[in-house]
Amino acid sequence: ELMKLIDEVENSAESEGWSETEVAWCLAVVQPLSNSALWCVLTAAGDGWKGEGDPLELRVRVLTRIVSAWKHTEAYGFDHLKNLYLLWSALDEARVRVVAAVPTKAPPRTDGDESCPWPRMTGTDFSAAVAERGLRDVLESEGGLIQVVNFLPDDVALDAMRVLDGLKPEEWELSAGKSAVDAEHQFWRYH
Repeated sequence: ELMKLIDEVENSAESEGWSETEVAWCLAVVQPLSNSALWCVLTAAGDGWKGEGDPLELRVRVLTRIVSAWKHTEAYGFDHLKNLYLLWSALDEARVRVVAAVPTKAPPRTDGDESCPWPRMTGTDFSAAVAERGLRDVLESEGGLIQVVNFLPDDVALDAMRVLDGLKPEEWELSAGKSAVDAEHQFWRYH
């Protein structure tokens, strides 16, 4: 019901040919309704949404109105920036949802290993595809992740392996996360 009331206010103002600023000032007058609608969406979404529409879409709509009202009344004040951040977070959540829904395209398996769920390419095919179409296009067309098998020719790979095998253990340094703020990782690197 709150959303319908706010929709009516906004639609009436826009149908009269009001400018963005005039509509924002109108929305500022009914901002307590927008704040209430946002509170309802946030609390109901956490309790198992039973309302109409997608709660994330509703949150974006409400926050867009709130941000517009603050932009034209108290631009860059605390409330404007706080709601702008909430809107950005909601839009980022929507972006993540869209990206997660994009199906990845797995190429036909040529190595007989059907247990690998991600796309694979040989080094030769990968290098040719990148030279022809560019790295971004190759990655995007394969869903963003490609395992490149036999990237280096055998003789180059064996020479590199011989060099690495010839290094002394004290020449390697462990890199690992040391605190809670570090990215979780652990690998050896040459120093």
